[in-house]
Amino acid sequence: MFERRRTIQAIPVALGFVMLLGLLDPTRAHDYWLAQEGAASPGKVPFVVKLLVGDALEPELERPLQKDMTTRYEWMSSTASVDLLPVMADSAMPVLSRRIEAPGSYLLVMDRKFVDTESTAEQFVAFAEHEALVDVAAIYKAKPNDAKVRRRYARNLKALVQAGSAPGTLGQRVVGQALEILLLEDPRLLESGDSLRVQVLLQGEALENQSVRALVQPMDGAVSIVESRTDAAGIAAFAAAHPGFWVIRVSHSQPCDRCADADWITRYATFSFVMP
Repeated sequence: MFERRRTIQAIPVALGFVMLLGLLDPTRAHDYWLAQEGAASPGKVPFVVKLLVGDALEPELERPLQKDMTTRYEWMSSTASVDLLPVMADSAMPVLSRRIEAPGSYLLVMDRKFVDTESTAEQFVAFAEHEALVDVAAIYKAKPNDAKVRRRYARNLKALVQAGSAPGTLGQRVVGQALEILLLEDPRLLESGDSLRVQVLLQGEALENQSVRALVQPMDGAVSIVESRTDAAGIAAFAAAHPGFWVIRVSHSQPCDRCADADWITRYATFSFVMP
């Protein structure tokens, strides 16, 4: 969809090396997001979605489908749902190449398994500050810099794909992700000056006072990042002034005193869509 994305596969070896360096640095919170390629429309040409990894919508790597790391992968319409894991090839890249048969809204849902990581207290402070966990960062600043911190993290991803101009409510559908983002408005109906409201759920319950970021890439222009916080109903709002590719991003961390092999559990969620 954007020129920057079309260069991802040009130098896969170099990008893989850059990504490896990033993964070795626990202070860098790489995001995963589902990015559609071009406009979606019914027809014989398959529609493509890529799984990208990077920071602030700057992709460093395109991920293939990793079945051993994926617990759920579904393609949903307003009337049906298809489990993609049994029918997709392992290591498929892009992760979706599918013909859209009819106009309407579609939802791509992916959940990934927990991954364990270990960092120093100093590195964990950098992570906490990046995620706006001010109180958590203050606690770990009082610990020795080389103290070990064990963290377990998982990812919940969504992409809303809209083929044709008819509005829909699929972005509001609760699909049961552990950390879930809902779009309370259809992006197609919003105009400049309107607000896009999103709701954040943790295990199905509204998540209050949660930091939520909107990352927006216009067709021509730099990526902008806007932060909001949820109210008692788990709702945050963003001005819908910028058309382009949007990713709503949430990172939630909580201590895990009962865990034998982790001090903290982190869940990341992203919801991507196009604002026309």
